[in-house]
Amino acid sequence: MNKTSPKVFWKDWFNNRKRKLDWKALLVCVAIAFTLWLIGGLSNESSLDLHFTLNPVKFNEGCEVNHLDDLEINVTVQSKGFDLMNRWFQSTNTPVDLPLDKFPCKTGEIQISSNQLKSLLLPYLNDGLRITKMVPEVITIALLKKAERKLPVRANVSVEQIPGFKFTNRFLIVPDSIPIEGSSEVIDQLKHIKTTEKQLFIDLSDPVSLDIPEGLSSSVSSVLITPIYDTLLSRLLTLSPSMSQDFPNENTLFFPPKVEVEIIGTANELALLDLEKIHLKTSTFSQEANIAHISINYSGKEDLLFILDTEFVQFLAIE
Repeated sequence: MNKTSPKVFWKDWFNNRKRKLDWKALLVCVAIAFTLWLIGGLSNESSLDLHFTLNPVKFNEGCEVNHLDDLEINVTVQSKGFDLMNRWFQSTNTPVDLPLDKFPCKTGEIQISSNQLKSLLLPYLNDGLRITKMVPEVITIALLKKAERKLPVRANVSVEQIPGFKFTNRFLIVPDSIPIEGSSEVIDQLKHIKTTEKQLFIDLSDPVSLDIPEGLSSSVSSVLITPIYDTLLSRLLTLSPSMSQDFPNENTLFFPPKVEVEIIGTANELALLDLEKIHLKTSTFSQEANIAHISINYSGKEDLLFILDTEFVQFLAIE
């Protein structure tokens, strides 16, 4: 009797089994087992994380979201596996409209509660899905009540003094008012818009940037500014000096007895000049040398320049 080696034995055995094995039946059995396992698994409670992105819509007139960031919500839902199947491939960010027309339009923060968020998300969930967790549970949105108003422009510049002319402290500004748009609370506190600081060296129109407060905007970024000057004119007067109240003797002779005074001002200032308010008085004096320093004492409101042909006079007190 011939002995068969173990290697040959197992090889013959496997070849015999292979011929007798029904592979189709085996595959059917495996498929049935997998189906039973899948049905059992889908019949159990499972959870799934979903992601939504809120998109603010339906603003009240004049309202907008201030500094809008991505409003994302992570939601955990729970249900049987059958109900979750449709969402397995849709767990990425799903856009959800967030209407804001029910909130009053005013600058500040509003909060969307968890109940409001759930009512927004439910239409986007399949039947049978239950929300078990939301992160965050409350959404905070910063609203901005916008307004548009025209505000006057105020020049914040310094000017060069021109010989023969006097700056009137007035400017020709083009445009003299500009539209401003932004937060109504900020605009309500403004009375005007200033320009940036600038030195104007010539009597010509020069563009100057506007200093618009942060958070506001305007379609105008600069204005043209022209300083307004008046021509200086002069008028000559002859006045007699008189001693100040500090001098004890009122009877005093002066040399020269008359002093010529040149008055420089604009045409309007000279027209308003009140001669009765002009006095030529001694301000300091030396009794030993009988010499007095004289100056103009003018009580009017006009900003005039007085030039004397002499600033000193001799005097003689008469007993």
